[in-house]
Amino acid sequence: MSILPDKRAIRGFLGGKKIITKVALPLFVLIFVMLWLTGAFQRGRITGAEKIKEPLRAVPADAQVITVELTPREIISEMIGEVKPEFKINVSSQITANIIKFDIRAGARVKKGQELILLDDRDVQARLEQTKESLARAAADLDYARSVDTRSTALLAQKAISQLQYDQDHSKFLQAEAEVKRLRQALQEAQVSLSYTRILSPVDGVVIDRLAEVGDLATPGKPLLTMFDPRHLWLQASVREDKARLLELGREYTVRVDALDLVIKGPLVEIVPSADALARTVYARVRLPMNDQLYPGMFGRLLLPTGRTEDVLIPQRALRRVGQLDMVDVKTPRGLEQRAVVVGRCFPSEKKVEILCGLKPGEMVMLQPTSGERLP
Repeated sequence: MSILPDKRAIRGFLGGKKIITKVALPLFVLIFVMLWLTGAFQRGRITGAEKIKEPLRAVPADAQVITVELTPREIISEMIGEVKPEFKINVSSQITANIIKFDIRAGARVKKGQELILLDDRDVQARLEQTKESLARAAADLDYARSVDTRSTALLAQKAISQLQYDQDHSKFLQAEAEVKRLRQALQEAQVSLSYTRILSPVDGVVIDRLAEVGDLATPGKPLLTMFDPRHLWLQASVREDKARLLELGREYTVRVDALDLVIKGPLVEIVPSADALARTVYARVRLPMNDQLYPGMFGRLLLPTGRTEDVLIPQRALRRVGQLDMVDVKTPRGLEQRAVVVGRCFPSEKKVEILCGLKPGEMVMLQPTSGERLP
């Protein structure tokens, strides 16, 4: 009889061992992790409940402490807009002539009556001289026709000439008189045309752009430069149609121009009675006060009050920056507690900031010392 183990028995034993390994090992690991999480292997350590609390700072005797309160304020909606001139002036020529002088550049400030462009006046000057000569001849013919008419009137009274002769002489007098009047008007027109060769500024304003150069032909209706009056600017803002009902003509509104960090007020002078079908907005135009830094095309915002709310506002002095966090010192019965807060909008005019999270009404916060004050 063979004493060697049966091959089938060996395979059965090895298979059973693999099954035990697959089941027992994961079960053992799971039990170990559960014991570790419950603290079974942390003997001799202080638990969370037994940790010693770190003492807070004492409140300095000279510290300025304020109570956090809800501050009522208006809800302000910002309507995007653009600074535009009320009157955009396109300067053009009233006659056809070449430009011989054009020294004004974009951005130049000009006075009313200042020469902007000079045109070639040789043709106009020639017509003016011809008109003067024609008028001189017509005036001489009128003097002669007047004397003949006077003599004919006397002879007709004496019945020395016929009525026909008198009518002819009187007609020549009237024609000569009409010719003189016509030439005087032509002379006046020529003088006006001559004045058009000097294009003057119609207002005190600022040149936006020049659209021609020396040597170009100026013709009536063709813009040569554009300018605006800085005393007449407005902010044209796009107001959502659901907010348009809140607009009141004549009421003053606040306008902010971001590029200049400028906050100004002006009356609402126009509401365009037509809504943009795509943007669902209407145009509101607020007249702006005179400011040398404002010019057309600047970005601005119309601050439109749309309701009221209550927010937690604290002075900017109560905040201090710690890394990437905004911190405040909260006064508690145990001392000063450092607390991180979430800051919302800033109100520079009031030197306050909005706290979105981290403080509630009734709590007391300490103001940070200003420059020169002693630190706590």
